[in-house]
Amino acid sequence: MLDPTTVKINLSQPFAPLPAVLADRSGMVMSPKQLDKLGADFGKEPVCVGPFRFVERVAQDRIVLEKSQSYYAKDQVHLDKVIYKPITDENIRLANLRSGDIQVADQIQPTDVPSVQRDSNLQLVTAGSLGYQGITFNVGNTKGLPPAPAGKAPGALAGDQRVRQAFELSIDRDALNKVVFNGLYEPTCSPIPLNSPFATPALGTCPPHNVAKAKQLLADAGVKPPVKVELTTDNSPQATRVGQAIQSMTKEAGFEVKLRPTEFATALDESDAGRYQWSACPRPGGGWGSTRTSSPVVCASGS
Repeated sequence: MLDPTTVKINLSQPFAPLPAVLADRSGMVMSPKQLDKLGADFGKEPVCVGPFRFVERVAQDRIVLEKSQSYYAKDQVHLDKVIYKPITDENIRLANLRSGDIQVADQIQPTDVPSVQRDSNLQLVTAGSLGYQGITFNVGNTKGLPPAPAGKAPGALAGDQRVRQAFELSIDRDALNKVVFNGLYEPTCSPIPLNSPFATPALGTCPPHNVAKAKQLLADAGVKPPVKVELTTDNSPQATRVGQAIQSMTKEAGFEVKLRPTEFATALDESDAGRYQWSACPRPGGGWGSTRTSSPVVCASGS
């Protein structure tokens, strides 16, 4: 620390993502006193630095924050209180917005966008953003261990890259975008949207849908259809629709996909433990990769 308001960080080599890392969870400034007091339970009553201070959290109901009087730029904070309410059902969330029970809804179903745009009492805000949803192939991960050699359970099938490539080629990203996301997103194979000044179009271009090549790759790998696989998805309505679309598309190439809808937190735990075959839950991995270049946030008019 150079002075009370300046910290100097020395790096062993250039690291361009550093500002993003510091702006994310790794860069959160937390109270050492509160950390010593609560330890692993710090999240139940956090004390941090920012425009708002934590007031209370009622599990499955609400998180309440209020304007911090200790914030260095408190005169630029124009809200006295913010209440976060988890409403997992997308239809109920939109209904609560229309009724005035909430003022802002973070993300809505793409199929609801046209009706929202026609509602003069609502304002739809969209923006290009970083985002990635992929399909992770388990090639041998068991209880968090590194991948086993190809041919070893549970990843014998996906251990051959030709099988993974065949599955990828059997997915029509443009059709998936139109059917599931109402054409609002722009399919890409990079976490950076193509309209970003930092995008590299050549790297973000996805391989075209090619069922014939997918079938040939399976034949080259010595795998005979139907190729039976289990695909884990989270159990939200949108994820279910994605899974059903993938199930239908890949069937033409010779895959027989059994969907396994799983509660999101449980799916993450099972992914870490290696208890899955293939997974379409938001985890790093290869797959259909669709960057959300249009993330809908709806606000009540005047809010």
